[in-house]
Amino acid sequence: MSGFGYRNLGFGGGNYVAPVWGEIPNSLRLDGTSAYLTRTPGSAGSRRKWTFSCWIKRHGEDSNNQTLWDAGDESSAYMGFNSDEKFYFVNFRVSTAVFRDFSAWSHVLVHLDTANGTASLRFRVWINGVEITAWDTNTTISQNTDYAYNDAQLHGIGRQGSGGTTYTAGNLAEVHFVNDALYGTSTFGETGDYGEWKAKEVQGVTYGTNGFYLDFKLSADSSSGLGKDQSGNGNDWTPNGLDTTDQMLDSPTNNFATLNPLGQLEDAFAGVLQDGNLSWIQNNGNYHYSVRSTIAVKSGKWYFEGHAATASPNSFQIGIQSVLAGSGFPPGDGSQLSQSNGFPSYSYDADGTKRKNDTTTTDWGDTFTASGDLVGVAIDFDSAANGLIYFYVNGSLTGSTYAYNDIDLSDEWYFAISGYSQDNWKVNFGQDSSFAGAATAQNNADDNGIGDFYYAPPTGFLALCTKNMAAPAVIPSEHFNTVLYTGTGSSLAVTGVGFQPDWTWIKSRTNAYSHYVYDIVRGATNRLLTDTTAAESALAEGLTAFGADGFTVGSDAGANESSDGHVAWNWLAGNAVLGTGDFTQGIIPSTCSRNAAAGFSIVSYSGDASATADGSNNSGAYYNVGHGLSTAPEVIMVKKRSGASGWYVGHIGLGSDVWTAGRHLTLHTTASSPAEANILWGSGTVNSTLFSIGGWDVVNRSGSTYIAYCFHSVDGYSKMGSYTGNGNAIGPFVYTGFRPAWVMVKNTGATGSWWIVDNQRPGYNGTLNTSGHLRLRADTSGVEDDAGRVDTLSNGFKIRTPNYGESNTNNVKYAFMAFAETPMKYANAR
Repeated sequence: MSGFGYRNLGFGGGNYVAPVWGEIPNSLRLDGTSAYLTRTPGSAGSRRKWTFSCWIKRHGEDSNNQTLWDAGDESSAYMGFNSDEKFYFVNFRVSTAVFRDFSAWSHVLVHLDTANGTASLRFRVWINGVEITAWDTNTTISQNTDYAYNDAQLHGIGRQGSGGTTYTAGNLAEVHFVNDALYGTSTFGETGDYGEWKAKEVQGVTYGTNGFYLDFKLSADSSSGLGKDQSGNGNDWTPNGLDTTDQMLDSPTNNFATLNPLGQLEDAFAGVLQDGNLSWIQNNGNYHYSVRSTIAVKSGKWYFEGHAATASPNSFQIGIQSVLAGSGFPPGDGSQLSQSNGFPSYSYDADGTKRKNDTTTTDWGDTFTASGDLVGVAIDFDSAANGLIYFYVNGSLTGSTYAYNDIDLSDEWYFAISGYSQDNWKVNFGQDSSFAGAATAQNNADDNGIGDFYYAPPTGFLALCTKNMAAPAVIPSEHFNTVLYTGTGSSLAVTGVGFQPDWTWIKSRTNAYSHYVYDIVRGATNRLLTDTTAAESALAEGLTAFGADGFTVGSDAGANESSDGHVAWNWLAGNAVLGTGDFTQGIIPSTCSRNAAAGFSIVSYSGDASATADGSNNSGAYYNVGHGLSTAPEVIMVKKRSGASGWYVGHIGLGSDVWTAGRHLTLHTTASSPAEANILWGSGTVNSTLFSIGGWDVVNRSGSTYIAYCFHSVDGYSKMGSYTGNGNAIGPFVYTGFRPAWVMVKNTGATGSWWIVDNQRPGYNGTLNTSGHLRLRADTSGVEDDAGRVDTLSNGFKIRTPNYGESNTNNVKYAFMAFAETPMKYANAR
């Protein structure tokens, strides 16, 4: 069996005793250049049947194959991830799905059973408990084939072949190999409360001849224990190119931040990440570049360290950067931390200056130009009205107090570094105080007893890791879910939503029918269409009822065409309609169904006869409506129900003046964002209880009825925001703080559709590879297509289309809405 305890930095020797089950204490860092493990079995075991299981946190995209485990020469037996980021096994299997998430952990389980009479069962792979069933290459493995695995030949973990020169870059944890037996996913993991695949205690496993279990525990003062077999078989592995500093605290049960390879431009000028994405070299010409952490924060107290590895740094900067700056920069000079294209940043320079957005510079006189200087950065979001930032050099605070005290608490912030030609940073978020062997580890923990820092963090400041992150307020699957169903042409109960939905949005995937929208406030059977200006209509055979686990549809073709594929996106509001006495009212009375915890409400109101064109009444007071939430909405979609009129959308992604300037988008068209001061959003007041409206008849006409859908971001569940395109072949990374289940994006500066992707339709996360990602568009009745290429990741999404107007034109702003599958605190990579 295996059990997990706490990291053993005492390197105790002797017979192994499995600790009591708890957290996985550590992992092994493979640097991708020279580190690997080897073993040659003394005798052959079964070469036809085995189970291999491991957890891996990959370090980045690579032009070479990254082999997890091989046997024999370079062509005998090998498996892992190829240069296209696909899982592969020798020449017989190459997955259709790509795996490009480098910010979290994933579990890999492989079965080989060549004696099986069913060809499809001779080789099987599960990633995070889900079997890979789509293969680009799917060559039949001949029955009773003997592979080199388990033969008395050299085996390797992290390198391909006995003379191979391609190495795996990634952290490995909990490697199990079972000879001559198949153990299923439930032996190694289970589904958690947030839908994540998580490690469990491995019990009752008989490892068999040549079987082994590696937990990467260290032996006394030596790296040799990194390859010690804990199965009881004594099948130890020999470390090569590894040191004690390659045992890391980063693990599947406590994922630490690293520098994000997807958060910088991947062009000829970008810096190079190494050592588990904790070392960064800007070694490509005279260019400034920056790179950011995989986790961003806007509350709490956090600390990290940077090691100035270059003897004479040209323009080192270290500090924090706004999430908005994470969209990526155009190639060329001027992309250092303090020149983040107008987005906020706070930094400390090697020459002793501190900077705010490159506009405020103060000379401290404290430089860190010497090779080996250590710079600490502490950010405090909890102790003042605005955030505070502190800088330390070699353990001493620079200046007498904080550097700045005006950090915007409404934004999220990355830790970040930048440099110029040949600059070299090494960083530590609490997983390696040796800085990949560049310093002598000091093993200082934070106030929660977590982490390995060179200098003790200031009191109350924590390592940036998932164990220290707050638990999300909501479980995403209990508030949003996507379901797919096949129409029958007659009454059909659609289930599997997981809750009673209050807002359901239905679209035929295979026929050009309009998008149907239903909600509990207007009542089942009352339909709106997102792609037209049509008034609300009663449709007896559309959505006919909301149920405890879904909804029922009638015979209407748009909702239930026989044999057609349909998608339904479902949100939970309040499962009830509140009256005017149940929540704060505006000048115009409203009713609503609300889900305050999840930041969503459905609001119904009627226009007022006395409104003037600018939204004020005869007394000069502006009209407003109660939305039922406890936080100001960031997105408001308004649609007239009683007559033909479009969908008018105010979105925080249009800018901080979205409400005062009357900025808006129209869900039913591809139009860009005009400004309609006063007549649309009235006084521009949007607060925790009310939103104002003007006198324009699209939002406030006498005798007309309206519906408004209101949203605000909720940590770990939803995100309303914007990003800036870069036009690059590898597009911007957009941080959300969760793995998205649903994303909708709109170009705000030019015409372009509202494109939508979700986690249920084929094509999600690269499974269509070069042909793209299955997309629907809210402004058209068109069927789904494969033009929307986007990866959804454990911490956000990555645009994969160059110079594409609907998602990635250089220097164009895009507004987005995203809802979570799993919060980053728990999310897997895939």
